[in-house]
Amino acid sequence: MKNKELLNLLKALDKRLSQKETLILCGGMAIALAFGGKRETVDFDIIAPVPLNEELKRQAEALAEEKELSPDWLNDGCKGFASYLPIGWEDRLIPIDLGLKNIKLLCLGKPDLLMLKFKAARERDLLDIEIVGVTKNDVEIILENLERISKFDSKGALTIKLMLEEMNLV
Repeated sequence: MKNKELLNLLKALDKRLSQKETLILCGGMAIALAFGGKRETVDFDIIAPVPLNEELKRQAEALAEEKELSPDWLNDGCKGFASYLPIGWEDRLIPIDLGLKNIKLLCLGKPDLLMLKFKAARERDLLDIEIVGVTKNDVEIILENLERISKFDSKGALTIKLMLEEMNLV
């Protein structure tokens, strides 16, 4: 599925909802919408709210069934990474205006999205990091976060620090 098709699905979902929803994106679609990334993705990764509203899930699944698509086209599978988000992430959210009436769409801010990409460190995540680019400010926020992360994931924190060093960012 192409990003344009995913956006059309989200617009169709928006029309089906009877109440307002706020969705916070991370992942490939966040990079496409907030940072101009061109990589195609297969889903909307929603990091918040957790859990997803029942009506939202039900309508998303119904759309998937009607269009013969994966029911995971809209998912909160990345919620397991929420504890890696830097302190203050809520203040860096980026609003995305797609003209939706019931869905307020937000993307994680750049350092917060980068933090999750460094943590996942798959090939596509490393490409996304390159596309988005890492500034001195991003590195400062990530490094401040690593001390907190090292308390529950010392290996993950060390891996991210080493990646930053390998990329000559520290």
